[in-house]
Amino acid sequence: MQRIANTRLLSFALLVASVVLMATTATAQQVALLEHEMFKGTANSLVRVDVETYALAHRGQNNDGFITTFTISADGGTITEVQSLEHDSLQGTHNSLVQPLERS
Repeated sequence: MQRIANTRLLSFALLVASVVLMATTATAQQVALLEHEMFKGTANSLVRVDVETYALAHRGQNNDGFITTFTISADGGTITEVQSLEHDSLQGTHNSLVQPLERS
């Protein structure tokens, strides 16, 4: 399956959603939705790691900090949570991820 170039992942509250950006109409269409966090899901910072992988730092249960990775299918129809790591067991606020530089 060929990747749709304008497919992106968005994060808000307890959810992540894939959207397709439509250049011809300047709109975005939601394709899939995944609830990734059951407790808090705040202080989100989302970056695209590569063409199909995203990393999300967020505050979860007990205000702890987590980094969760997701993959998104070429057409945006499937979002898969790959792995979640607790990186701060005291206070997971003020998360800020930086997207790695692309190499040519």
